[in-house]
Amino acid sequence: MESRIEHKILRCLKDGDMQAFSLVYNFYWDGLYNFALRLVKEESLAQDVLHDVFTELWARHKRLNIQSSLKDYLFICIKNRCFKLLGKLRRLNEVEEHLLLDIAVEHDELSYKELSDQLDVLLARFPTKTRAIFIMSREDDLSYKQIAKKMNLSIKSVEYHISKVLNKLRKAL
Repeated sequence: MESRIEHKILRCLKDGDMQAFSLVYNFYWDGLYNFALRLVKEESLAQDVLHDVFTELWARHKRLNIQSSLKDYLFICIKNRCFKLLGKLRRLNEVEEHLLLDIAVEHDELSYKELSDQLDVLLARFPTKTRAIFIMSREDDLSYKQIAKKMNLSIKSVEYHISKVLNKLRKAL
C-alpha cells in the first residue's frame, strides 16, 4: 500500500471508519496469516493471533500512534503476539510435563504401596520360620549362608524356604 494512501487510511481508522478497518483487514490478512503460520506452525493458532491483533487494532483505533508504516506495525504486532503465545504454550507444556511426571511418580508410589501391602498379606500366610527367612533375605539383605547360621539351619533348608515363598508369590501376583 502506498504511503500516502496508508496515511489517509490510518486517519480514517482513527476516526472509527469501519470501511477503512475492513480495507486494512482484507489487504493485509493473507501476508500476516502466512507470517503467523510460519511462526506458530498451526493454522488455528495463526488465525487466533490475527484475530487478536485485528481486534486490538480496532479497540485501540482512536489511540493509534503508528510511527512506521501500517504494514510494519501489523507485522511487528503479529510477531510479538506469536512469540508471547509460543512462550505461554512452552510454559504450559513444561507444567503439563511436570504434572504428568508427578502423576507417574505418584502412581508408581501407589503401585509400590499396593504391591507391598499384597506382599505383607501373602507373607502373613506362611509359617513364622519361612516368613522370617524370607524377610532376612529380602529386607535385611542377608546371604543364605548368614541366614542359615543365624537360624541354625542348612543352606539347602534356607533355599527351600525362600523358593517356597517365591513360587507362591509368583502365582499370587
